[in-house]
Amino acid sequence: MQEGLLWFDADPKRDLTEKVARAADRYQVKFGRRPNLCYVHTSALELSSVELGGVRVVGAENVLRHHFWIGEEEDARALKDEAPPRASGKGRYICKRCKAEALDPSAASCWNCGYDGRSE
Repeated sequence: MQEGLLWFDADPKRDLTEKVARAADRYQVKFGRRPNLCYVHTSALELSSVELGGVRVVGAENVLRHHFWIGEEEDARALKDEAPPRASGKGRYICKRCKAEALDPSAASCWNCGYDGRSE
């Protein structure tokens, strides 16, 4: 996984399954696709990896405690070979160049890459 969503959840009332599900839901809202991989600190897992709700959860020493780096495995994403869908919700759009989500479709250019819809 080269990119993903970094999610923080230190609520002691939630178990790992619920925390991963909440992170996966946010990922799907933001990117329009369901994640299948999540890295967590090794102390969050009893085993080296588990599957929770269709997401493979893997322990990694370089992820801080209470953080969840969630996304898609490279092989799985390459097989889909599809453009991400437009974000749902009134007034939202996806930049055609960098795929960043924006809340204001009337903006002159993309907040992330500067694409204005005319230049390449």
